[in-house]
Amino acid sequence: MLITQVVVVALFVCVSLGAGIQYWRRTRQAWAQVATAWQLSQNEAGRMGMNPPRLTGQIDGFDIDASFIERHVGRTSIVLRSERLPQNLRLKREGLGQTFQSVFSKDIQTEDDLFDELVLIEGDELQTVALLNSTVRAAATELIQSGGYVSDGEIHWRHTGGLVSAEQLNGRIDTLVRFAKTLELNRQDVHQQPTMLSRNALTDPLGSVRHRNLDLLLKNFPQHKVASATARQALADHLPEVRLIAAIHLQEEGHEVLKSLLENNRLPTARRCDGIRSLRSEPLRMDMAPVIRQVARSGEPTVACCAIELLAMNDDPELLDIFSHQAKPDIDKDLAIAIAQTIAEQRIEGALDILLKLLAHKTASVQIETAKALAVVGRVEAIEPLLRLTEGFFTTGDVKPAAQRAVRTIQGRLGNVSSGQLSLTDADAAQGALSVASAEAGAVSMLPELPAEVEVTE
Repeated sequence: MLITQVVVVALFVCVSLGAGIQYWRRTRQAWAQVATAWQLSQNEAGRMGMNPPRLTGQIDGFDIDASFIERHVGRTSIVLRSERLPQNLRLKREGLGQTFQSVFSKDIQTEDDLFDELVLIEGDELQTVALLNSTVRAAATELIQSGGYVSDGEIHWRHTGGLVSAEQLNGRIDTLVRFAKTLELNRQDVHQQPTMLSRNALTDPLGSVRHRNLDLLLKNFPQHKVASATARQALADHLPEVRLIAAIHLQEEGHEVLKSLLENNRLPTARRCDGIRSLRSEPLRMDMAPVIRQVARSGEPTVACCAIELLAMNDDPELLDIFSHQAKPDIDKDLAIAIAQTIAEQRIEGALDILLKLLAHKTASVQIETAKALAVVGRVEAIEPLLRLTEGFFTTGDVKPAAQRAVRTIQGRLGNVSSGQLSLTDADAAQGALSVASAEAGAVSMLPELPAEVEVTE
């Protein structure tokens, strides 16, 4: 029985050893075919021909190191390296580890959503965005999806499991060499970056990528000869965001395009505000003013706020009419605050009715800013509505002090007035108290006293 077991074990060992030797021989033969095809050197087979194969040499000037590493099921690794490849570029597949890594390093965005979602991009921003045109992105996508990555002048490909097929290994090396040539062809030095950004801004099939490249070009190389030339061509781009930044850069030359874009409600809010803010550097042109006024009257609240700010900077005579048009019960709170603040900053006369409408807004922040504005331009008619905000248990904490300060400021500004109107109390009366000179019909009735603990601030 014992002899039988020994024989079985010996047979098993011999069969396994023979299979292993045969496996490595087939593998080395396949890799030898690849070495001959690419004129590479292969390492020695070793005892019984069981050394894992390794190929080294050069292909079209790129150093290559392909190796079969025996780890359980094995792993195939191919590395191409050259000084002709971009030295400050790292492309890896996005994953959990890379997500944490991107917290501490900048993940550059090309604005190609599919590519940016797949690839973690690191390196010099200008160089990388200029390099990653549509051709390079397509080749990089193929590499990374197959298990490769790029790191500082090296292209890596790793595969769990040994490649024992000469056809598969040849195909993989060919893919890496073609990608290396693509990177080399599109590599640029600092002096070529404006030209490459310009090329991408005008030719990339994705509008978001064209916008990204044009934005980088105009911000980083505004005086370069290709910047204005590219912007002029970009005025005809079908994407409004691209036309907008081109028009902003060209200033007077892009004025008509900018005007038409500001009238376009389909342009994203942030971009329309960018266009409006670009007009701050000089007095508002007569032909542009009607467009900005219309935006202030009927635009989305955020855009309307930007338009109001620009009109206020230019002391536009129609501001009061615009505010009156916007001061509705359901007015957006940010727009209401912008109106109240503008009235206070510009000390706009005749805005009392508008402010009283805003004072009735249900939002505390609007009430506070309106009270501040009334402290600047308010008259006696504002006292009673303001006093109502100082009453009641449920009045928001910050509203009551703001209303009290506004009342005292108005009182101080009015001074002694005639019968039936507000007047200051005597010096020895309760601090902050209001008195009414007479109680005739039509006179304004007031609370006898305001809390003294709130300090009056102008």
